[in-house]
Amino acid sequence: MCVDAMTLELPVVERVDNGANGSVYLDQNDVLILKSQAQTVRVLAGTLWVTVNRQDYLLQPGQSLVLPASWDDAVLTPMLCDLVIVTIE
Repeated sequence: MCVDAMTLELPVVERVDNGANGSVYLDQNDVLILKSQAQTVRVLAGTLWVTVNRQDYLLQPGQSLVLPASWDDAVLTPMLCDLVIVTIE
């Protein structure tokens, strides 16, 4: 059952499964926090919700978000009960 992430305190992912191609897989109850550093998050599958610097971004497959080192930590969560596959470079 999918529940709105805003109504739950979800556990923060301490370890995520990395695919052979360096992809990160996030299930519907996962939350991934990326420490502040220059990096790019690219969505391969699913819909990703990213919160950083008090702004929300929804990324679809093929879209990416560049996170400058000067920004705060980023919080990544799957949307719409999707399995989300991302690369972080």
